[in-house]
Amino acid sequence: LVPDVKAIVTETDSYTYKEMNDKANAYSAGFSALGVSAGDTVNIFMDSCPEYIFVVYALSKIGAIWVPINTDYRGEWLSMSFEDSLAKILVTDRKYLVKVQELASVGFSNVVVKGDGKSENLHGIKTLPFDVLENNIVEESSNIAISYGDTNAVTWTSGTTGRSKGVMISHNNWIISAESSQRTSAFRYGDVVYNCLPLYNAGSWTANVFRAHYSGVTLAFDGHFSVSDFWNRVRLYGATHTMSVGSMGVFLW
Repeated sequence: LVPDVKAIVTETDSYTYKEMNDKANAYSAGFSALGVSAGDTVNIFMDSCPEYIFVVYALSKIGAIWVPINTDYRGEWLSMSFEDSLAKILVTDRKYLVKVQELASVGFSNVVVKGDGKSENLHGIKTLPFDVLENNIVEESSNIAISYGDTNAVTWTSGTTGRSKGVMISHNNWIISAESSQRTSAFRYGDVVYNCLPLYNAGSWTANVFRAHYSGVTLAFDGHFSVSDFWNRVRLYGATHTMSVGSMGVFLW
């Protein structure tokens, strides 16, 4: 309905709703070619970036389950997160490969790397450049039999009372949250939602990403959050709304 409206804005990139959907469709074709289908899980171990969102929407289109992993994890916590996810694909930034290489083993059939496009051997697995997702024919995904109650994502708790635990989140859970936010946010044409949460955190999607995209307004965000620079970032993007976990929404009119 709003193909030419900016869907995603960062300091260096911007994508309209049409461009975002085209990217998601291209990525869907890429994941399908790698053997990912409905019900399969894919780990995402990346900094916040537009590609992160394209991966999530692509996997959602084919009924796969996306599992975001905290980029501060390493060693045993990282290994257990990977193992418990039962994911067949890992999507990661090149700078985080060193953390993966430190693990005794990984159970992925493929590791897709966002970075310089090199391929290398990782525990007997050949890494793949991000081109395998991006360089595909853009076609709307065929209809997949997805129920509103199917699991769409597994996100990890903070682990306050022990090791982190995976929480299964259905398609409907996200949709209801987005619908509720739209009713209470009073969005207007030209509004910009600033996301200050990392994309591995479920709150970023509930409070900002899905809230903005369900309503057809612009989402702005940075790769990392800065306390000291927060208001400068708000001014840079002309943000009118932002929301953080555990707080009320901030309306910046």
